[in-house]
Amino acid sequence: METQQVVILAVGLVLLSVLMFWPQWQARRRHRKRLAELRVGDEVVTVGG
Repeated sequence: METQQVVILAVGLVLLSVLMFWPQWQARRRHRKRLAELRVGDEVVTVGG
């Protein structure tokens, strides 16, 4: 294989992995933020109740 083909293959693999893992990472981040908000809400409810 030529070096150019190796570079193209490597870039393709990186792009593919980013496309595969980016949505999961974003969803996990959003989920963690939602969980943090819920935890605060639960504490307020238990203290108020």
